[in-house]
Amino acid sequence: MSNTLFYRIQTYHPNRIMIQSSMTRNTDGRIPITEEMIATLHSYKEKTGWGITSLFGHMKRQGILEKKSNHFTAAAVHGWLYRTTNTILQDDYHKVITAYESLTPDMWHKSHALNRRKARMPVSDGFRVRLNKMLNECTISRTQLLKYYAAPFELNSSKLGSIANGKIETISLGHFEFLEKLIEVRMSEKPEKKQ
Repeated sequence: MSNTLFYRIQTYHPNRIMIQSSMTRNTDGRIPITEEMIATLHSYKEKTGWGITSLFGHMKRQGILEKKSNHFTAAAVHGWLYRTTNTILQDDYHKVITAYESLTPDMWHKSHALNRRKARMPVSDGFRVRLNKMLNECTISRTQLLKYYAAPFELNSSKLGSIANGKIETISLGHFEFLEKLIEVRMSEKPEKKQ
């Protein structure tokens, strides 16, 4: 029989409601994603101005990410927000909340991803081949794809097309890291059945 897990999380809704929720923990340590959890993440994003990709950079710098994980990535958290997965490890969720709570008000709306746009990464032939393979196997539009995974600032479908066809030879570090993770996540999924 599964054990029942109770947890409390504080959201940043205007009335600062304390949400009390309960859920069942699976034997592998995963818990279902609730509407309250998703609302909390969106609330933090809106209040602080920090997206998930930028937050992960902050988590690495602050030591919240103790070691590299194949399952706990920025792309994976985008999956939580856009319901591409239904369960997560509770510890991973708490790490994201902890990271958002570590952002002091003077850091709000000063995402490091925006400051890192000056850092450029070359688009290699290998990267472009993998990007095009992922895009060709995708059954939704590029606009939908970028929206689905909450693409970072200034990465739109037009720019994605220019990267894929070779018109753009270097991209920002933030965009490069996001696309690397996006390719990894999409290519590891089961092939989609075309309508």
